[in-house]
Amino acid sequence: MLDLDVYEDERDVVVLAELPGLSEDEIEVMVDDEVLTILAEPSLGRHKPEGHCRVGRSFRFLGVMRLPCPVDLDQMRVDFDGGMLTVRLPKRKTREQG
Repeated sequence: MLDLDVYEDERDVVVLAELPGLSEDEIEVMVDDEVLTILAEPSLGRHKPEGHCRVGRSFRFLGVMRLPCPVDLDQMRVDFDGGMLTVRLPKRKTREQG
């Protein structure tokens, strides 16, 4: 399981995850029914020269959390820099907020 740091301000829910040694294409971020899922799967053994076999463990990192409020998925921003994943989810405005 991934350790997720979560905080929110007036506009956004922000989720942070440290994923050192991974590249952006090894990370998938999904939101479904107000549940955020982060799947990180290192490509160990995927690229091996022809005629070679790599024996080892394949592993995945998974982080799942229910979001504290409805969010606007069309405005979701995902950044990955230096092993730090930042997911910024703007809160959906309710009718009372205008």
